[in-house]
Amino acid sequence: MQKVLLLDDSKAVNNMNEALLKSMELFEEIHKYSNASEALEYLKVNSNALPEFIFLDLSMPKVDGFDFLENYVQLKLGVNSKCPPRIIIVSDQLFENNNIDNTKKFKLIGVVNHLRKPMDKEDILDIMEEYIEELDS
Repeated sequence: MQKVLLLDDSKAVNNMNEALLKSMELFEEIHKYSNASEALEYLKVNSNALPEFIFLDLSMPKVDGFDFLENYVQLKLGVNSKCPPRIIIVSDQLFENNNIDNTKKFKLIGVVNHLRKPMDKEDILDIMEEYIEELDS
């Protein structure tokens, strides 16, 4: 079963991304959150059935994408998993404030790529191609 978690503070963006992913028929389950703390709680409660992918917005109020990653590290989710979640950073501010450099330190916990907002089908397919094949094996 292929699951994905969408985390963006904008419900409109989450709905748009959900519609895009549903149209691509890549995932059986799509979970969306507009609050990082709620998303972390979902991951804790479902630690035995983590999503294969997490699409993470960087710019969020209260707990931003970097705070989410720091908390995710502390939870040690997916550490013993054969296939821990792949985290894809999604931001319209990728090249501002050293955001790409700042996310590189999280490669060891699963940050695999970056997408510029808004997400589009071609970008998602480029990223997924490699990992979907790996997940199916």
